[in-house]
Order: sequence, then C-alpha cells, then structure tokens
Amino acid sequence: MLKKLEKIEQKLNETIEKVLAFLISLIPQFVFDKIAKIKQSSKSKFNFFFQKLKSLFAIVSTFVSKQRERVNRIVNFISNYPLKDQILKLVDCIKVLLLKTPLKSHAHNISSWVKSSINSIDSKMEKIGKGQLTVAVFAISLISFGLLGVINSTNKIIDLEYPNRAPASAQEYKYKPAYKMFSAKTIRVLNVQIPVYREKVTQIRSVTVDFTVRTSTRFAKKYLTHYENQLKDYLFTRTEPVLSSFAIEEEGKQVIKEKIAYELNNFLKENNVEGEVEEVAISFIVAN
Repeated sequence: MLKKLEKIEQKLNETIEKVLAFLISLIPQFVFDKIAKIKQSSKSKFNFFFQKLKSLFAIVSTFVSKQRERVNRIVNFISNYPLKDQILKLVDCIKVLLLKTPLKSHAHNISSWVKSSINSIDSKMEKIGKGQLTVAVFAISLISFGLLGVINSTNKIIDLEYPNRAPASAQEYKYKPAYKMFSAKTIRVLNVQIPVYREKVTQIRSVTVDFTVRTSTRFAKKYLTHYENQLKDYLFTRTEPVLSSFAIEEEGKQVIKEKIAYELNNFLKENNVEGEVEEVAISFIVAN
C-alpha cells in the first residue's frame, strides 16, 4: 500500500513539474528580460545607496574622531595647566608691589596717572572748544528736562485713564454678577415644530424654531436637557396654533416666545421640578 502511494506521489510530482514547465514555456521571453532588468536596477540602486551610506558614515566618523581629539587636547591642556604656580606667582607679585615697593612710589604713580587723565581731558576740551561744549551741555540738559516732563505727563494720563485697582486678595465684591451662572442655567433647543393655523392652502404650512432658555436653577436646566425629546412633544401638543401669516412677524415671534415660556413652566410644574423659566430667546426661525 505504501509503495502504491509513493508511486502515485511521484507521478503527481512529475505531472506538476511538466505543467509548470509548460506554463513557463508559454510566458514570453520579454517578461523574463523585464524581471532581469528590474533585478539588475534594484541591485545597482541598492549598491549606490550602500556606497553613499558608507561614505557618509566615514565622514561622520572622521568628524567625530577630530572633535574627540580636540576635546582631548583641551582637557589635557586644562589638566596640565599650572594653575597653582600661576596663582603663587601672582601672589608674589602683589606682595612685592605692596610690601617692598615704598608708599611714595605708589602715590607718585597714582598722581601721574591722574595728571595724565586730566591733561587728556583738557586737550580734548580744547579741541572741541568751550563754546561748543557749553552748547552741547545746554542742549543735553534741555533734552533731559523735556524727557522728564513727557514721562511725568504720561504717567499722570495713565493714572487718570487706568486707575490702579486693589489687589485681588483685598478686593471685596458686595454682589455676585448676574451673568456668572448664565452658561450653567441656559439650554439651547433645536428644531421645535410650532403648530400653525392656516386659512388657505397657499399659506405657510409649518414653523420650525431654534431657541434658548434660561432657567432660575441649574437643576431645571439639567432636567430640560435630559428630557429634551419629551419637551419637544409637550410643546407641539400643548401649544395653541398661531396664524401662519402672523408667525414670522415681530409680534408673532414675541407671542411664540411667551407661549414657549408658559408651556415650559407648566412642564416643570407637572414634573415637580424646582425652578422656572426666566427668559426665552429665539435664535432661528424657519417657515415653510
């Protein structure tokens, strides 16, 4: 049985080899040429890239070695520098200058230096001229006084326009700003259908409103936000229809705001929610 299986496997392998050889013979020669060209080009590109990378690595290694040698030279110079000997020499010079040199010679040297400085200043002043020097000093004085006046007047104007407030730690507020909790008490409701009464077929069929509501408590705002879908259904079923020709006018918008505020207050009362609607503002209205 095993021998038969081996023979079958051998025949299958021979058949597969023949089929592959036949299929390969069907492939045109230019395909093999194209594959060989691709292999050759990829090999040449790889070799070019490898050579470039190798040269770059050589440049980097030489630069690093040069910098290392320079750093080593600096470190050797600092470590071998006779700092202690130089400090001792400086101390000896100071001792000789202060102790062994007479005081008269020091005074003579200082006086000679002062005289030379005064003479150089006198020579420069003579070159400039006393008249020009006086004019220059007078002009500098006028400019200085003018700048001081401008600075003082600017400071006075700034103090009048922007008076200094008390430090934040010391400032006391007697009341809480009314706008402080607006964002925590305001909800925006979108795409609310308002019932419309029309007398003719050609009149407006529906009115869609986007509005914002500010409540007196944060809990009321959160409740309305959580039950927004029930709120929309409540408004559509409970709000009395308005005339289609009256809905998009200013008076009609005012009536719609009052209706929304009234029904929202009823909605909150029916659900035993603490708080009430303080303001309703229509931000967008579309009539179809």
